[in-house]
Amino acid sequence: MMKIARYILGAALMVTGLLTTSCDTDNVAELYNAQQENVAMQTSTIALKQSEADGEYSVQVVRSKTKGEYTVAYSFKGDDVFVDEGHGSVTFADGQGTAVIKVKAQNMEFGNTYSFTVELADDVKATTDTTIHHSGTTGNVYATTLSVTRDYEWEELGTGKLTSESMGDDSGNPSTWEVEVLKAKGYDVYKAVNCYEKGYDVMFKVNSDNTVTVPQQKAWTYTGYGPVAVVGTGTKTGNVLDCKLHHIVLSLNHDLGAYSEILTLPEK
Repeated sequence: MMKIARYILGAALMVTGLLTTSCDTDNVAELYNAQQENVAMQTSTIALKQSEADGEYSVQVVRSKTKGEYTVAYSFKGDDVFVDEGHGSVTFADGQGTAVIKVKAQNMEFGNTYSFTVELADDVKATTDTTIHHSGTTGNVYATTLSVTRDYEWEELGTGKLTSESMGDDSGNPSTWEVEVLKAKGYDVYKAVNCYEKGYDVMFKVNSDNTVTVPQQKAWTYTGYGPVAVVGTGTKTGNVLDCKLHHIVLSLNHDLGAYSEILTLPEK
């Protein structure tokens, strides 16, 4: 068993009761004839990845009628890197059932995820003919959230090894195992694939002074408590990244402690 997995959490857990609500048992649904434009968003969520710092994104708006031009208003909320090119309105051309909201982004940083949300104005929602369910919800999507992660272009470096104090035995002996290592193209940044657990890669950034930064990122799962993140710093000597990493149980915001974690890069 892993040393850190036997760590006894000294945290008090709060148990919250489940609230139940009553609902309308009539299950009545009214069907309206489509007599309006019936404007809606094409989809509710869009998730993208890219290596560039800048980008341009399209969010589609649809309508059921296509006769004549038709302009609708929307609200825009997002991170500062985004600029709404439509300034809150978009126009359907005559004969077209789709219109496109254009959004641009600039100066996104590596490793960060940015997002914005476009939502149709209330007066647009109010003129929609659709099936109104007993719960009060409609079949239309009125908002789209788009997220963009700026990621590196990764190339295979080879097989390295991780020597981990956190996953060692009770006698203090660390565990060592092989890991696949990727390198960011053009950058002194490395990724240990499935570092502690399958599905969780850990990224190590080497700075110009050979110090190492490990930004907070999910690394493994603590049974019963969910994802555990690692974060910390270290130094690079030759092909060895010697780091001290904190292991944090995210659901409790609880630090399990700082452990020596050494990533040995593949020999060139």
